[in-house]
Amino acid sequence: MDNKTTPVSLLDRIDGFSALLGLEPLEEAQVLAIANFIYFEFKTLTVDEITDAVYKANSGKLDGDCTAYGKIDIAYFGRILPAYKKYKAKKVLEERAKLKPIQDEGKLLTVDEKALKETEEKSCFDWVNEIYKKDNKLPLIANWNACFNYMERAGLVDMDNDEKEMFMEIEINSIKQQINDRRAKRLAYGDLSELLNYPVRLKHHCRKQIVQKYFLHQQGQ
Repeated sequence: MDNKTTPVSLLDRIDGFSALLGLEPLEEAQVLAIANFIYFEFKTLTVDEITDAVYKANSGKLDGDCTAYGKIDIAYFGRILPAYKKYKAKKVLEERAKLKPIQDEGKLLTVDEKALKETEEKSCFDWVNEIYKKDNKLPLIANWNACFNYMERAGLVDMDNDEKEMFMEIEINSIKQQINDRRAKRLAYGDLSELLNYPVRLKHHCRKQIVQKYFLHQQGQ
């Protein structure tokens, strides 16, 4: 093996490690032997990562025996590079832990995604609130589900699970009554039946009703 099989950048970097650590300079054959060892045994590490490993080893941030013992050699890199890879893997796990998944109606959200979602929900509420204040009536179409999520988070809606279940039961009875009324008048009622047949749609319908009741109550209507 010669320097034709090993990146020149790696050779140059290794040649400077001795000076970096205040040790005697290496001979050309020693540099080549160390470079070949690193190149073939730790191909996944970049030159900058190898340099970082030397710094981390020298500052005591790596586990295990990372002492140079007065010289830079294959044994030295055989100790610090595996320790560095473990260090990097641990950092990756720590970063992933910061992005702890958060459940949101069947979808897993990262912390950043959750923050963006909450911002969007507040924007939906602010838009509905602005329209209501300006026109004294609610828009025909809005993201009522997003509004509800924001209002619940902000404490504008304070309902425990039992109260939500009770509200849903009242809405179900109201929907069934509306269906009977339409049947008697021979009017279409498929849209109402869908609310009863699809739990997610019923849930969103109830949230819409809660949001609308909140705004109407604010004006004493």
